[in-house]
Amino acid sequence: MSKNPRLEGDHFKQEMDHFISPNSLFTSVDRERVVERIKGAKKRKSWWGHPRIVLSVLLLFIVSGTLYGVMQTTTDKETVSAEFVLSNVSTGMSKQEIRNILGTNYVEVEQSMDSGPVFTLNRYDFPVKEDYVFESPMDDLDLEGVRSGKMRMQVMVKYDGELLKGYSIIFKKENGKTVIQNVSGDDIQVIQVD
Repeated sequence: MSKNPRLEGDHFKQEMDHFISPNSLFTSVDRERVVERIKGAKKRKSWWGHPRIVLSVLLLFIVSGTLYGVMQTTTDKETVSAEFVLSNVSTGMSKQEIRNILGTNYVEVEQSMDSGPVFTLNRYDFPVKEDYVFESPMDDLDLEGVRSGKMRMQVMVKYDGELLKGYSIIFKKENGKTVIQNVSGDDIQVIQVD
């Protein structure tokens, strides 16, 4: 059975009156302060006394933060285009700057033996369908995937230490032609594959 809060409060006041006698050093102001503090403690206790509410609020924050992160990543992936990459990515940028532009969803790949100096290579895949995966541990680009329309584009970035040395991008132009563009400093090489 739940107790009536009003009766409980009245009972408490009677107990306080018996405790604080007229000859006591406590005044009515002191009594009111004690009563206010106890009421405040009861209110706090009533809020924390309902763990379902507290857990529901915490869960709401966690779920909304996770959904925001997923939506932000999805939006970023969809808005990155070949034109965007070509106009915003340039040699000399740091790894963090590249990750701010292209995201953190990349694959570290190995450099072919005949490629010359050793660089760190990261490949960014932008598939049309999420279930399409291009798997190659080497520094290959998915020419067939881009031609067939399964892969929207791929970007292979080449780091020398912490700085971008160059990058390659494969994509379809508006006229339907598949193009590989290699950028290294001011040197830009365009290879039309079909």
